[in-house]
Amino acid sequence: MVRNVNGYTLRLKYTFQQLDKGVKRTKSTRTSFDITSSSTALTGSVLASSVNSGTKQVGAILPSVGVTLVPVKEAVAPQKVTEQNQASLIRSSIKRLDFMLQDNALLGERDPDIAKKTAKLKDELKQVQVQLIDIPLEMTSNMTEEELNNYFNSPKVNKKYRTKK
Repeated sequence: MVRNVNGYTLRLKYTFQQLDKGVKRTKSTRTSFDITSSSTALTGSVLASSVNSGTKQVGAILPSVGVTLVPVKEAVAPQKVTEQNQASLIRSSIKRLDFMLQDNALLGERDPDIAKKTAKLKDELKQVQVQLIDIPLEMTSNMTEEELNNYFNSPKVNKKYRTKK
């Protein structure tokens, strides 16, 4: 049962990594659009106060160029709210499964509660699988288990997906 939970957790970690990568890429693109749009509007405001009439005309046009970049940003890089929520759900499920593994670890070869602990792990695994049924899990991975664990437990990722109280 522990091997089943660990295998499923590894697939979840890879799926989490793929979702997080997509969210990061979109966030970076959106930030680039925001910076370009605001710098264009600011440049237009500065040029509009110029003494030269040609520069004033350019300054009058540039703020509207900055404003038109907003719909382009939404079309090119729409917000990935669903993916962000899925990544958070996967992360909390992984943490829950890890906790259940630790909580239901066998005390020895002759643990009297082995049946109860195994049943608890099975129930928890089924519950997580039902909860994540809509999320397509990645089947192939070009990363080792150690690389996935290092990525999943990195301080940057922990900060980004910290559970709010």
